[in-house]
Amino acid sequence: ELQAAVELCLQLGEQHRAFLADCWRLAIDLLTTAGDDRRAGELLQQLLALKALPWALLGLARLRVREGDLDGAAQMLEALLEGNPDFLRVHDALAE
Repeated sequence: ELQAAVELCLQLGEQHRAFLADCWRLAIDLLTTAGDDRRAGELLQQLLALKALPWALLGLARLRVREGDLDGAAQMLEALLEGNPDFLRVHDALAE
């Protein structure tokens, strides 16, 4: 019941705003696991409009890779590393 889990995560995030990013992160992980990259990308964009979160930028870069936009993803990852040089998952994603 993946869609129900996604909707529950989104609802909990709205009800408990202090945990919005965490709840949405779970929803985004569920969507990407299910292959619903379009909706995951939309949620990432909405979240980034509220707050610059490095993990969300990494998620967008990974979606670009899945879409075949390797140059765009590499540019995003390199920009992300400039402000977050110790974010090891970004180094891993760039190496991949």
